[in-house]
Amino acid sequence: MQPRAVSRREWGWVLVCSLAVLAATCLPYAIIWSATPSGFEWPGLLYNFDDHAVYFAWMRQAHDGAFFFRNLFTNAPQTGLYSHLYFWLLGLLARLTGLSLPMVYHLGRLVSGLVALLLVYRLAAFLTDRPAYRRLMWLTVATSAGFGWLVMGDKVDLHQPVDTWQPEAFTFLSLYTNGLFTVSMALMLAVVVGLLRAEERRQARYAIAAGLAGLALADIHTYDVITLGAVWGAYLVARAVRDRGLPRAALGYAALAGGIALPAIAWMLYFFAREGVFRQRVQVPTPTPGFHLYLAGYGLLWILALLGILWSRKRSGREGSDPAPGAPSFSNAALLLVVWLAVGSAVPYIPVAFQRKLVQGLHFPLALWAGLGLGLLLDRRRAPANKPCAGRESARALAALCLAVMALTSVRFMARDVIAATEQNLSSTGVHPVYWPAEELRVMRWMSNHLPRDAVIWCLPVSGALIPAVAGRTVYAGHWGETPDFPEKMREAIAAFSGRTPTTLLRDYLRSRGITHIYTGLLERSPLPGTPGLDLSRLPFLRVVHRDGQAAVYEVVATGRDFSILSDTR
Repeated sequence: MQPRAVSRREWGWVLVCSLAVLAATCLPYAIIWSATPSGFEWPGLLYNFDDHAVYFAWMRQAHDGAFFFRNLFTNAPQTGLYSHLYFWLLGLLARLTGLSLPMVYHLGRLVSGLVALLLVYRLAAFLTDRPAYRRLMWLTVATSAGFGWLVMGDKVDLHQPVDTWQPEAFTFLSLYTNGLFTVSMALMLAVVVGLLRAEERRQARYAIAAGLAGLALADIHTYDVITLGAVWGAYLVARAVRDRGLPRAALGYAALAGGIALPAIAWMLYFFAREGVFRQRVQVPTPTPGFHLYLAGYGLLWILALLGILWSRKRSGREGSDPAPGAPSFSNAALLLVVWLAVGSAVPYIPVAFQRKLVQGLHFPLALWAGLGLGLLLDRRRAPANKPCAGRESARALAALCLAVMALTSVRFMARDVIAATEQNLSSTGVHPVYWPAEELRVMRWMSNHLPRDAVIWCLPVSGALIPAVAGRTVYAGHWGETPDFPEKMREAIAAFSGRTPTTLLRDYLRSRGITHIYTGLLERSPLPGTPGLDLSRLPFLRVVHRDGQAAVYEVVATGRDFSILSDTR
């Protein structure tokens, strides 16, 4: 296979367009930040507030000097040896530069997003020499979603098409919502492009680069290694069947890259076996929805991708040969993308607890083929010989219309977030506020400087999501997946802060759970609508250690017997 180069002019176009796409992902954040009400603060978290709180908690620990992380959303026994290179680097950067964690997080999101978008174009270049096709493929990957805009409401609904609620299944929505998804996408693409480039150039350095990307990926988003491993294994089998023999070079480069990534994979397996808290977190069910929601969620992409595969196969000439200049290639890269599309559609349904998370990366082959299919479809609309310019303009208009329709869900997705934040003060979870009283953020920052590192703070789990991110201190319950027995602990907290738990039971509950401090803010003062909260200042076993307005921190100073809080409230 002849190397397919990318010209400097093409790279310039990709860079400008990538910056435009990334700027679009920043618009909702800019609007929400500028709309912050007086007396409130926006801590920088938006979509999937609770998951982002976990990321910020890791960055907070790195900022405070840690390399290995603890799960700050539970005080259950743990080794504290969890590693995450990406958020460690971001936390270290915040410490060295003095920038806030939200600022560093979004800088990381944008930089890794730029790398991912550049690699998308490089992957597209493996299929065709024609810049017009490459650009259309890139635009499709960078902007497309499905039919979710037709039914999208004002709240996240897991029964709707996946483009309305599962951002990791789409490139643009990942770029917008989640820095971890963005850097993981970039690393997945680096592995794929590196291995293809290694065989194309017959140079091991590209396989080494792919292995280093795989090493980082195994550490920061191990789920994606499962997907890539399945895809590449199936691709090598398909190569062997097509070529009637082992693809020795491809197999060797894959083995080299896999060997480099192996230590991180082995460490995660060891940590999974050793660390009970981590194992429980991984085993929290995140089931994949029915495939009909992916059919609707990707919409036109399925049809265009099928056209792209069929027409590309037809026009590529004899199987395994190099295509004519400008024609789409159905050699190694094309075969890989077909395999990736097939395997990537099946992997999210393997019987594991975290199956839904395995869909990340599927959008790449699907949208690349769809973009190529759109380009080939437009080529079939031949212009009259006497009006070639009119034909080109018609094709461009049709391409723009298709891209606009496929981008509608992404636009509505961002608009939904902005409206929910500015009009209802709600994030996508439906329970976590976007804006928090400034006094509460000040109290959380006070905790960071004045509470011991082994403090365990009790509060409502909604507040418990933010405290580790801001204060870097452990909460008893704060995240549906990171906190063991989360539903039970949420019920207990609501019962107690609503005043439904006898004082003696509350005292003994706090001691038996190892809770050292209690935080109270707006939510704790009125945990149920129309119900006054528990007045902690009247309890003899608590002592207020800090107060700022209506927010306060109490220290638990009494001891007692062990009881279950629910035994009195059921």
